[in-house]
Amino acid sequence: MNEEQTKAATDRVSEVAAASAQRRASLIILLVAVIVGAGLRFYRLGGEELSRGEAAAWTAAVVPNLRAVYVASKELDPGKAGLYDLLLHLWIGLFGDDVGPMRTFSALLGTLMIPLVFLASREVWLVQDEDESDGGEATLFGAIAALLYACNLRMVTTDRTARMYTLMLVGITAQVFFFLRAARRPGPGNVIAAAACTVLAMASNVLALLFFAAEAVWIAIVWWAQRIRAGGSQINLSRPIVASVLAAAVFAPIGIADTRIAVGALHGGLWQSIEPQSFGWPLHAIRVMTGNAAFWPLLLTAAVGVWLSGIRNRPGLWFILCWLLVPFALIEVASYTVAPMMVERYVFPSLTAFLVLSALGIASLQSDFFRYGLTALILVQSIVHLVHHWRAPDDIQWREAAHFVADIATPGQKVAVLPPNEPLMVLHYYLPSDKRDLVIGAEARLDPTDRVWHLQCGPEPVLIVETAVPQESWPSIKACYPRLLRHFRLVDVRTR
Repeated sequence: MNEEQTKAATDRVSEVAAASAQRRASLIILLVAVIVGAGLRFYRLGGEELSRGEAAAWTAAVVPNLRAVYVASKELDPGKAGLYDLLLHLWIGLFGDDVGPMRTFSALLGTLMIPLVFLASREVWLVQDEDESDGGEATLFGAIAALLYACNLRMVTTDRTARMYTLMLVGITAQVFFFLRAARRPGPGNVIAAAACTVLAMASNVLALLFFAAEAVWIAIVWWAQRIRAGGSQINLSRPIVASVLAAAVFAPIGIADTRIAVGALHGGLWQSIEPQSFGWPLHAIRVMTGNAAFWPLLLTAAVGVWLSGIRNRPGLWFILCWLLVPFALIEVASYTVAPMMVERYVFPSLTAFLVLSALGIASLQSDFFRYGLTALILVQSIVHLVHHWRAPDDIQWREAAHFVADIATPGQKVAVLPPNEPLMVLHYYLPSDKRDLVIGAEARLDPTDRVWHLQCGPEPVLIVETAVPQESWPSIKACYPRLLRHFRLVDVRTR
């Protein structure tokens, strides 16, 4: 063996050893992500009071049978297939409807999301580099992405909430894994699994269509790039396309019906309480969802990921960018042409993509010092953000307000509630079953232009009002109910 062969063999041994060490470090990071992420999701899970959205899910889920759940979900959450409400109904049948047990279902799904983010991110890397024999970098990328997801405040709080969003994210993230794996490997298994996960996500929340539109854009970009670069490395797009078509065929009957219901709800003014936002809302939404401190290093590492991966990992980078940007773009178009829809929870998949893009930047760095140093910095900032959130609770004390009015109300008396819709369901949850008819919606009109509630003075002597209503609403509130009986966190009980 000559000197060049000896050097090549030595270099190969060193590369294999480095990749092996990288895999071991990655598995340790993934294990830490799962343990820490699970702890954050289950810590004092039932401590915060039920939210308005959770109350809507509970209202649909506690009806007597699955058919009634399906019907109720269409009324309470128009435009959604109601899969989460059906599953929550079965879960409540097993574990009861206390706040903690109901949220446990989402916390379990949220913990499952951590390894799913790892698997999906690894596939994003491998969709360009199919050599899995040296997959240390891909594994490290997936592990860092999983850790960033595990400790992100908005993802943790979402996974601690009895709502459908975590189930949707599980469906989307699992679909990414099978969708990209189908592009790399022949066989029907990944195609069928990708189609099934697509249906799962859309049946959880129709807003998953925003992400699948992003995948369609990615397919178009890759197809066009491969057409221009004929003879180069080619990605098989036929199997992912078949998976998407199969999912569309399965879900189309339900989706068409849900779309009609959603359009009817839109014309009925269901989303008129959503405030319009500026054109720069996407950047603001990402900053809010990541926290002010963690946002800047995450943004920096995301930019590094685009820069360093722009040449050698282009299809994977394109996938992440479509995942991040297309849902935001579609929400903005809908908000400016149809109705305001710029709400952070509608773009949760894009937040996941932003964290994955940041992990790509970290994993692309050649220095372990900078890799692990930046990861530790973002991790600490994210956990500090989470601890600060827990120390300054922002849940509304509906339970205390419900118990207070139940104690002071005289027989036959009614109590008005403002806003008049979802808060009623929260109060029904906290009131004894024989007193749930005590509370009724206040006679109030929401002005679609300035989002101000105009309260009409009804016969009810007591009003429960959420203090977050716009300040311009208070003159009419205080004119009808000038006396403050009791103030709770973010909710007042007033009387004449």
